Amino acid sequence: MEQIAMVDRIYIEIGIVGIILFVLHNYKLTKKRQDTENFFLNKYELTRSEIVYDPELCLPADEAFGRPRDLVVSKNELNLAIFSSKFFHLSPQGGGYTARVFSFSSRKGKEFPVFKLEPKREGDFFRYDIKYDESSDFSKHFTLTAQNWTERTGFGMDTNQGGNYNKVRELFENTDLQKHLLADMIQLWARPISIQSNGKRIFYYWTEWNVAIQKFEEVIRELKKLHNEYFDD
Repeated sequence: MEQIAMVDRIYIEIGIVGIILFVLHNYKLTKKRQDTENFFLNKYELTRSEIVYDPELCLPADEAFGRPRDLVVSKNELNLAIFSSKFFHLSPQGGGYTARVFSFSSRKGKEFPVFKLEPKREGDFFRYDIKYDESSDFSKHFTLTAQNWTERTGFGMDTNQGGNYNKVRELFENTDLQKHLLADMIQLWARPISIQSNGKRIFYYWTEWNVAIQKFEEVIRELKKLHNEYFDD
């Protein structure tokens, strides 16, 4: 019996040592990752910030769930805020994903039309999505909806003539913007971008891509160009 108890004690001690080594290993990996991230944040003149509830930072669409995390702000680009958000993925398999969201307010104090643009998934059907007959390739790859439902004046496809709806339609009928979204933006992560606006800010993100901080400089540069040229011109 004493021999069995001794063997059990040895196994327990080995297990405890293994747990300690596992925790220390994870701590070192986390510390190394944080040090690397902090290095790049300092290099790009970005800084972490505490997230407090701010309606302006809220995505207008309801598929985002949970509180935004990992808020990062710029020391120079005062209209930029970056955070991670979880999204519910509507699919037969269910599930969700985390995406890094890059949001810009207007440098000129303007308000944006309220909309949601997302890559079209198989089986998607939105009764009120905005389509462009002259730009079938764009409408084939994206679903675009004006998000102010109180303005709807009719039923069926593409019938709303409210002010927000018309601003969204006019904004995205720009063929240069359509080409930019179908080409340049896809080069960053081989997948179409999602864009939402709540009127005060525009939010840019790629499905299932929680962009690594090391990529921030490239992504911010391209998104800033997109935002300034087509949305905040």
